[in-house]
Amino acid sequence: MEIARALKAHGCDIVDVSAGHAVANAPAGRGRLFQTPFSDRVRHEAGLPTMTVGNIASYADVNSILAAGRADLCVLARAHLYDPYWTRHAAHAQGVDLPWPDQYGPVKGFTPRR
Repeated sequence: MEIARALKAHGCDIVDVSAGHAVANAPAGRGRLFQTPFSDRVRHEAGLPTMTVGNIASYADVNSILAAGRADLCVLARAHLYDPYWTRHAAHAQGVDLPWPDQYGPVKGFTPRR
């Protein structure tokens, strides 16, 4: 917590809260949203906006984390590696029509076969 407070005191706007997993022999994650409690604690105890990570896979996960005030942003790594348009697909599934960049204009009306 002291690091988060020091970052805030030096003008940090937001911090990505993660419990590590930065080495090959680190233990695997502990399940769905397993890092969110760390983000929640830093956000509320240090008063610093946070980004959370850790097995966030659905837009329902993202919406519930943000609505509950457990983080200010959700960072999705594997979901975006699997589907680079994850955010666009999540928005579409919730009825939000995001604008396409000009070079993607022809894609707007495309409906893939399933």
